[in-house]
Order: sequence, then C-alpha cells, then structure tokens
Amino acid sequence: MRNALAPLIGGDPEFFVGRNNELITSKGLLGGHKGDPFDLENGSVQEDNIMLELNLIPSATPQDFIKNINNLLAEVEGRLNALGTHFMTVPEVTMTALVKESKEAYEYGCEPDFNAWTGEVNPAPLLGESDFRFAGGHLHCSLNKKLTREQQNNIIKWFDVTVGLYCVLHDPGLERAKYYGTAGRMRPTKYGKKSMGVEYRVPSNFWMFSQDHAEAMHKLATWALLKGYSTEFNSATVGMDGIELLVQESINNRDVDLANFLLMRMKDLHNLEF
Repeated sequence: MRNALAPLIGGDPEFFVGRNNELITSKGLLGGHKGDPFDLENGSVQEDNIMLELNLIPSATPQDFIKNINNLLAEVEGRLNALGTHFMTVPEVTMTALVKESKEAYEYGCEPDFNAWTGEVNPAPLLGESDFRFAGGHLHCSLNKKLTREQQNNIIKWFDVTVGLYCVLHDPGLERAKYYGTAGRMRPTKYGKKSMGVEYRVPSNFWMFSQDHAEAMHKLATWALLKGYSTEFNSATVGMDGIELLVQESINNRDVDLANFLLMRMKDLHNLEF
C-alpha cells in the first residue's frame, strides 16, 4: 500500500560532455534551457553553462528510480553519440583552452540556496579565476503535503545525517564539496498545487552512474524525507549527543572516519537500509 504522504525522489543532475575524451561545451548540442527544457521520452534535458542538466521523472521506489535514470541516460547518450560526443562521468573538471574561450564557461551563477542549519542564504561561491567547474547531483524530494519553512529545514537536517554522510564516504567530488557540498545546502520547493518538498544540494552527480549508489540515495532520501516530516531533529531524537555539530563537522571537513562512525550509528539506531 502506498504511503499517503506519497514521497517521491527525483533530481536534476549535471554532466560534462566530451569529444574523444576531451572536454567541450554543451552549447548547441541538444537544446533546452532554464525554464524551457527539451522534453524527451524519459525526462528532459537542458544546456546549463558548459554542462547538460538532466531532469529525472520522480520515483516512488528505488527500482523505478534506477530504471528512470538508466532510461534517460541511454536516451541522452544516444543523441550525444550521434553527434560524435559522449558523457564524461566525473563530478569536476579543469577547463580546456577551447572551453575557456566560450562565454558559457563563465555563466556559473544561479539562484541563491540556503543553509538549513542557520536559515540564512549561502554566500555565492567565489570561484574567481579558477579553471575548475563542477557538476551537481541535486535531489528533488516531495510529499503530498504543504510544508512550512521550518519543516523543510528540519527535513534537510535529517538528509545531512543520512544522505550527506553517505556523500562524504562515496562522493569523489572533493574540490566541488568546498564550494557547493557544505552541510545543509538546500532550496525549498513546491511541485504543483498540493506537493511541497526540498532540493538537497550537497551531492555531486556521482550517484547517476552506479546502481548501488542510486539505490542508496533513494532509500536514504525517502527515509529522511518522512522522518523529517514527522520528527524534530535533535540529539534526543537522533540518539547521539552533539549530533547537530558533529554532522556539520563531518560534511564540511569531509571527515571520512567521522562520517563512517555516524552513519553506522544511524544504521544501528534507526534500522536504516541502504
């Protein structure tokens, strides 16, 4: 029987494109842009600075999540291959001289996001003259309920202690994490007239190319979404003293040992499956 709250997990992961394994810009390849993506059978795609952004169909189960990922990847990859191009399965790159000549290489600004722990707007990352560019793997998660901003922030704290810790252990985007992978990064979201949720912005795109990671992300995100809706995040409800500071320390410092300890404690205390 389906949960009356109807939790759904989707995402808008970004990808770099290559030709003969050399980075190129996505400009003019497949079309679509912010606010007007190019619709495909299994989702949609849009050009996002030098990258492509894919928009997944939201899924209620890990099995459907993986199926939707694989179907959309196959559809986009077929179109790219027909153009002599391909996905680059990495979360961060150093721009080539050719890419640096393109205008879109410097269009890395976006709408502000927020820190669920402070409730404040996150400062815009200062990339300066850096040649690094980063591909996010943001999760879009919804419930068939109206949510207050306080509830949305609370949900994200449960995401940090599950999905965020998993990212510390498995996400290879270490340089990206300094700029875009800090604890509590989120946007409040609304989907249609009845559903509201959160966009969890800590992960890179690493989970898109692994069924094991995709399954874990869906399971942990669904659990955190429901837990955050029903239960206030604090040391008593988590079952660990000082967890509010510890989880932020682990994510912000990419402390693998601490993340492993905290996530295993969460698994034991809350019977997490991932």
